[in-house]
Amino acid sequence: MTIPREGEIWKLAVEPLGAQPLRSGHPSVLLQGILPILRGSFGPATHSSAQMPFKFVLFDAFGTLLQIPQGRHPYRQILKEGMRQGRRPQPDDLRQILTRNLNLAEAAELFGIKIQSAHMADIEGDLEADLQSIEAFEDGLRAVEMLQTKGIKIAVASNLAAPYARPIRRLYPTVDAYGFSFALGAMKPEPFFYRGTCELLGADTSYYSCGDNVAMIGDSEKCDRDGPNAVGIPGFLLNRQGGKDFSSLSEFSDMVLSCKRQ
Repeated sequence: MTIPREGEIWKLAVEPLGAQPLRSGHPSVLLQGILPILRGSFGPATHSSAQMPFKFVLFDAFGTLLQIPQGRHPYRQILKEGMRQGRRPQPDDLRQILTRNLNLAEAAELFGIKIQSAHMADIEGDLEADLQSIEAFEDGLRAVEMLQTKGIKIAVASNLAAPYARPIRRLYPTVDAYGFSFALGAMKPEPFFYRGTCELLGADTSYYSCGDNVAMIGDSEKCDRDGPNAVGIPGFLLNRQGGKDFSSLSEFSDMVLSCKRQ
């Protein structure tokens, strides 16, 4: 079974199972005993000799908290139909899908793509099949429950098309906030996405604040590690195949709680 990686942003709106091999070239955030990371001034995350407890955690969605066993790529089907009609893909197609609250018919209308009602019904059926097949990772459910039990506030921080929010809310109904790109009007790794999600959680994001400690984890180097690091949020990579930074959310939640005990 292929596990989707949300870092390849295209997968959420257009190909939810678009797994890609992990890219190299970015040094991992130091962990295991030298983790100490301070969030200062909502600027780049820095390392410090004194650990500070995390009060807020942002989790990526697909590939991190959830999986789609077999994606049917409904939004990609819309764009492919547009190509058959002579419409050339535009650089901002992805952003239009991920940062607007659009269903399939609205996306087709936005792009000027004509789809017969029977064909649209088939695509909508594929979308519904996708939504019904989405499953939560067991270690995701355990990690969220464990952290919330200890008083840590949790947000799901995800680039996705609007319909994919429904199974996230269904499978993770207790989280404190949902930072969805289509609702925020911004997408990872844009700085406003992280700031907006933190504000939904109640974390202080004022420029001079360093009192609220936020961490993020996901399976994309660009969106879930490097992106948050650039705005002062310690970001960590989840690699379920084994490797840096964490191979499971259980390991990550243990790290977060060990910092809280310091």
